[in-house]
Amino acid sequence: MRLCGAIPPMITPFGKDGSLDEQAVASVASFLAKYVHGLFICGTYGGGPLMTVAERKRVCELTIKAVEGKIPVIAHIGTMDTASALELATHAEKAGAKAVASIPPAYFAHNEDNVLHYFKSLVDAIDIPVYLYNNPKTVGYAISPKFLAKIAEEAHISGVKDSSFDIMVFSDYKRYCGPEFDVVLGTEALLLPAMAVGAQAFIPGLGNAFPKLMADFYQVCAQGNTLEARAFQHKVNRIRDAVHLGGANLVTVQELLRLQGVNAGWPRLPFRPLTPDKLAKVQTALEQCEIWPA
Repeated sequence: MRLCGAIPPMITPFGKDGSLDEQAVASVASFLAKYVHGLFICGTYGGGPLMTVAERKRVCELTIKAVEGKIPVIAHIGTMDTASALELATHAEKAGAKAVASIPPAYFAHNEDNVLHYFKSLVDAIDIPVYLYNNPKTVGYAISPKFLAKIAEEAHISGVKDSSFDIMVFSDYKRYCGPEFDVVLGTEALLLPAMAVGAQAFIPGLGNAFPKLMADFYQVCAQGNTLEARAFQHKVNRIRDAVHLGGANLVTVQELLRLQGVNAGWPRLPFRPLTPDKLAKVQTALEQCEIWPA
């Protein structure tokens, strides 16, 4: 299996009381599935670290049911301990996820032997593909291209989601790990240069609020018209700047979904909804990008 296209890291909606909003999870998943090529759940945008293992299992079940087999669901199952990750991985496989992804064990600065053993354990436990999720900003340490190649060879993981925001790291992942290893971009900000060095899929946070735009962006880049793709990349990055005015991106895209009539729920504390003035700044900036109202 190789991932392809625009695969948003779906937000997880909660109720105002902090409980999981199951109807809103299904609503968001159904809305996104009309436009995109897959969904990546329970990652950073999806608030995975904010949820219990039981809640993450439920999000996986609800999302897979809502998309009705139209697009693949990739479940992020990373945790700080191996046992919980294995529990989430085996559940995701049984629920119908097409692949799982995991950050390296977080918080502690684990040595390479511990990280390698962690991914070996995941691969040995399930039959669907396992992706490593390189997110040094949240995990606290990065996976070097040489170490990733070692994990690929010895643990037999299938690919990596790279959120380093470093095109050299992305390119070296491709170079060190070989043509069969799936290197997926973890942002919309670098899609054009990433596709130039071999990316076939990306996981755009903006895809939550603007799924059709992200699918169109992928299509334009894939067609190979450099001038058109470059203009689209600049437009997307202007939109990113506008969304960043809200502060926490996962909260901002949730507000933008709600403004489009999608039942997107609410953030879970300690995240809080945008203040009216911040939301107004985002809307004004998006209007200047000529994509709002959507």
